[in-house]
Amino acid sequence: MDGWIITSILIEVRESPVVCISCQCVVFALCSALASEPTVILMRNLVVAPVTEEIAFRGLMVPALFSSCCLLGTAATGTGAGAGAGAEAAAFISFRAPIFFGVAHAHHVYEKVWIHGESTQRALVSTLVQLTYTCIFGAMACYLLLRTGNLVAPVVSHMICNFMGLPDLAFLRPPGKGSGGALSCLHKYRLALMALHALGLVAFWFLLDPLTSSAQCVGLSPFWA
Repeated sequence: MDGWIITSILIEVRESPVVCISCQCVVFALCSALASEPTVILMRNLVVAPVTEEIAFRGLMVPALFSSCCLLGTAATGTGAGAGAGAEAAAFISFRAPIFFGVAHAHHVYEKVWIHGESTQRALVSTLVQLTYTCIFGAMACYLLLRTGNLVAPVVSHMICNFMGLPDLAFLRPPGKGSGGALSCLHKYRLALMALHALGLVAFWFLLDPLTSSAQCVGLSPFWA
């Protein structure tokens, strides 16, 4: 029954190139993840790691840093916390706390060299790239915790990011040329796909703040005052 429903939906949207592109990308990512990793690894990457890392690096670390930051700021100025002090501390932490999260992934150098047999140079470069995007994600996760006051948004975002990974731009290569990958079959839609990527970045930038405001969240954040 479920297979019949999915088939019917795909038939209904087959005339829409944009919808078809989106469906193909999502289905491809899902099938690739399910086929390439054992269930235990998938559970670690998509459930255990997001939950435990968010509890450690956001749930435990951020409130401690927030309290220390507020106390240090108050001592330095000789005044009370005052209106807006929480927001200032939260903004400061959003760009400092992710460094701990990024450095926690530095051990992958050892794993890549001694377990997977990569060259030291290649392992260092790939790990540096990983540290960069983990710090960027860490800043966003900190911001989500500080704005919403709970771990739900950071954990869900972490799960989605672990599942999706970095953007796969293989569709930029024509089929049959180089290592274009499976997505090279979408090469003719490359302009539409790049436009969707750009639209997603713009929407993220402009909607992150209003969608995480206290009015949109359950309860008020104790951090963003």
